[in-house]
Amino acid sequence: MGEEDTTTHNESFYGQLENFYEERVLKIFAKVLEAILSNQKYWPYAGSVVWFVLLSAWGRRRFLLYGNVAVFLHGLAYIIFPSQSISFWSNGLLDPLHVELGRLTGIIVLTVAVCNYFLLQSTDKTVDAAMLVSHTVTAGLLCMNTMYTYNYPSKKKFAWFSQQTMDLGVFSSLGWFVICVLYTITQTDWGGFAELPSRRNLHLRLNFFALCVVGIVWFAFPSTIVQMFTNLTVKSLDGVHSHFIRLVGALLLGFCFTVAKSTNFLRETDKSAVLVSQMLGIFMALVSLVVCRSRFPGIFQCNGGLFRIALLCLLLFNSYLGVDFKAFYKQFCVSNRMFKNTFRVKEH
Repeated sequence: MGEEDTTTHNESFYGQLENFYEERVLKIFAKVLEAILSNQKYWPYAGSVVWFVLLSAWGRRRFLLYGNVAVFLHGLAYIIFPSQSISFWSNGLLDPLHVELGRLTGIIVLTVAVCNYFLLQSTDKTVDAAMLVSHTVTAGLLCMNTMYTYNYPSKKKFAWFSQQTMDLGVFSSLGWFVICVLYTITQTDWGGFAELPSRRNLHLRLNFFALCVVGIVWFAFPSTIVQMFTNLTVKSLDGVHSHFIRLVGALLLGFCFTVAKSTNFLRETDKSAVLVSQMLGIFMALVSLVVCRSRFPGIFQCNGGLFRIALLCLLLFNSYLGVDFKAFYKQFCVSNRMFKNTFRVKEH
């Protein structure tokens, strides 16, 4: 009798719990869902939450893969449609400097995505650790930049961010940072090898030093960048200019960690992949700068622009000297490894 009473009591308890769940929890969920669907301003937040939940639930490798697909599309949009991409986040009139900063942002984002795409084919644990740390640093700097723009909006109203887009920016950057930190601190195998003698290490270090210095200057001194590389004055600098200049610096500093760690990669082809992706990004940045100088000579034709072209040419030449094109082509192109194994994700 005692066992039957206990069983009946348990069934009654679980039945009440089920009824409570159906009556209260599901109703609350339905009301929240109805509120989100009935108000379009909540749609981006809901989409971000769904995206972050999927990324956090899929595992580390899928997070790196599908997150990289999103980064690639994001960079492509900024390169092809820079004005429209910036206008999505901002209000007001855009000038040629806005457009150039948007395109430069897209070029760096696309470069990072291409580099990660090559590195995702590697089974070297050091590569995974480098990408995770790079993602975390980038997300943290983006979060700092967004919060600074949110808390200290520019009083110059040539172009500005709306309150809703800033809320979404803070929300998205925080979510991305939290997921990056989660996967970074739960990484159990950080790999790491004693540095093997390689002629690519020197070229990677030179690129790291240049990217690090440039990234710090762009992130910390946006007004100085405008004075160095354009004919504009500080008075014409608005909040959108400053935000995207710091954004470029944040992306460069985050990518630096992948470049710095690549000297400890086990395979030479992984090192070449980092250099090839940098060559692609530097070449696109050169083309963009030359086009801007020819279309808007009153803004971009200055000595600082010539210095930037010279620096990009030196970095392009340095990256070219460090690449083993034969081994790289055989590894990633002839074998079609990068296409066959792209979506065959294994958590290792």
